Amino acid sequence: MAYLKPTVPTLTPAPLPRGRLLDLIPTISTDARWMDGVSWAPWPSRNVLASSVDTCNPAPSTDIDRYGCTPYVDQQSFRLYDALTGGAIEFTAGELKGLLSDRFALIASYAFAKELLSGAASGGNSLSQAAHAPTGLAFGSGAVPVVDALAFLEAELARTLFGGQGIIHVSPAVMFHAREHRERDGDRWTTPSGHLVVFDGGYVDAVEPTGQAASSATEEWIYASGPVAYEATNPRFVGGDDDAFELERNLYEVYMDSYGLLQFDADPVTAALVTFGTES
Repeated sequence: MAYLKPTVPTLTPAPLPRGRLLDLIPTISTDARWMDGVSWAPWPSRNVLASSVDTCNPAPSTDIDRYGCTPYVDQQSFRLYDALTGGAIEFTAGELKGLLSDRFALIASYAFAKELLSGAASGGNSLSQAAHAPTGLAFGSGAVPVVDALAFLEAELARTLFGGQGIIHVSPAVMFHAREHRERDGDRWTTPSGHLVVFDGGYVDAVEPTGQAASSATEEWIYASGPVAYEATNPRFVGGDDDAFELERNLYEVYMDSYGLLQFDADPVTAALVTFGTES
């Protein structure tokens, strides 16, 4: 005699405790109109000037080179969406919504990381579009070991941020190879000088900088930037339970979406191609 097997809850992965983009960057301080896009003045990326002192006339002079502020930058928002389908015999609309909500909450950071690299959804600014080669490591010169690439990116951030804290963006695999060259600060990891290291799963198979060759199976592009901030709406279900049920197929279809936006300055963004297998 056949018996119905008991139903147990779906196994939902817990969020990783470290490395996820949205756990490590701040939200943008703005109003609800950000969904139409935002504009901001980039941080002036220039060193202060130095000169000799006239001891006979120590009064400060205003006859100096003045830094022209970079024109305002525009950035567009993007939409994230997901859907699940399940038979009415196995699921209720509420159960499917619970699964979809858990899935959306877990994967949002991954999706934001992908968008930060590519700009594919917003059609706006992205790390891959903004990246320049670090001094001494020209694009097209070939992949270098992880530790060497990190050194070049650290040096470039020093040239563009002048002692300010930046972010190193790497995949979890690159982070593993860089384990001897990082420091832990609570649930955060930094470089020895203090730049934040983000190793979100969304950085796996990172898109290449504009005009450069894609990485191979044992290579990967890594990026460095200045500060990054984001905004996101609370995820919402699209339609009600009645809208979710399809009578002809006897199943439920539930939909969820949210909107997001990413902000960063283009000037400090740099990138390097790394190779695996040579780091211990």
